[in-house]
Amino acid sequence: MEEAEAKRLREVLSVARVAEYETLCDGQTAAALRLHCWNTEICAAFYGPLQYLEVALRGVLSRELVRLFQRAD
Repeated sequence: MEEAEAKRLREVLSVARVAEYETLCDGQTAAALRLHCWNTEICAAFYGPLQYLEVALRGVLSRELVRLFQRAD
């Protein structure tokens, strides 16, 4: 991605969102957008496991609350 194209994309995504990444990338917008994409990929990789953790946690909490209070509601 060319720097000029990256700067146009930055306007679409929002300067504020990309600014933090630009700081980490010494002001290079194209590098900042690559870092932003990498961050998205990392988040996507964690989504599945976090979803299962949340479902398991709700199940355990529900079971223990039913046991503690002797009520299923």
